[in-house]
Amino acid sequence: GAGVPAVEHELLGRQPRLERRLVEELGVVDQFVPVGCRVDVHLDHPRVGRDLDHVQARIVGWSIAFDMNGQADNYASKAVAGFLFPALLGALNLIVHFSMNTDPKKRNASPVIRAIGLWAIPVMSLIFVPITLFKGLGYEIPIVTVSTALVGLLILVIGNYLPKSRQSYTVGIKLPWTLDSEENWNKTHRFSGFVWVLGGLLIIANAFIGSIYVLFAVLALLVVFPIVCSYLIYRKEQGKKEDIK
Repeated sequence: GAGVPAVEHELLGRQPRLERRLVEELGVVDQFVPVGCRVDVHLDHPRVGRDLDHVQARIVGWSIAFDMNGQADNYASKAVAGFLFPALLGALNLIVHFSMNTDPKKRNASPVIRAIGLWAIPVMSLIFVPITLFKGLGYEIPIVTVSTALVGLLILVIGNYLPKSRQSYTVGIKLPWTLDSEENWNKTHRFSGFVWVLGGLLIIANAFIGSIYVLFAVLALLVVFPIVCSYLIYRKEQGKKEDIK
């Protein structure tokens, strides 16, 4: 009986060496357990190469469309961005030249508006295609501001010369009522010219504000006003004819 307490003491008592051994052995296992940490990767470091925006642009393709903040929202391959778009613009320019040069009433068009129609696409191509390509390469270019201001300037110039344009099948506001009546054509272009000049100024100002709502509101006004104006003039002319009868 004297040996039992000794055995209990041996098994249930503290054993410092066993604790230390367990800690040392389990410590090796703990080295493989994931722990929370942070890794800083400097993408601008020379050995990394380029920042994330440039890498992303190279992965998904070339930027070809941008939102009002200048951020790319559509991409295309290098072949499409570098060759297909310029080719499409060239084809569109040929169609415009053919239509304007074969118009039976081409002499009635304002010389300035006719020149704008013939040269607008080539000039815009020389401006926007390189800007789009450089923007796709990662250069910081305010493409939205530049493009919006140029469109506003173009609308302003066209509006200034609209009243000077006579009836034509290709140049001007071609509606059933303007083509049917020369008086309707002249009045519609005189009123619409003022609206287009005002709209061009608003678009140029909005280029530095960047409001997509203002842009669409002005463009809608430039389209809707001539239609409403021409129709009201037509109704007035029809009323006069009925009074004469």
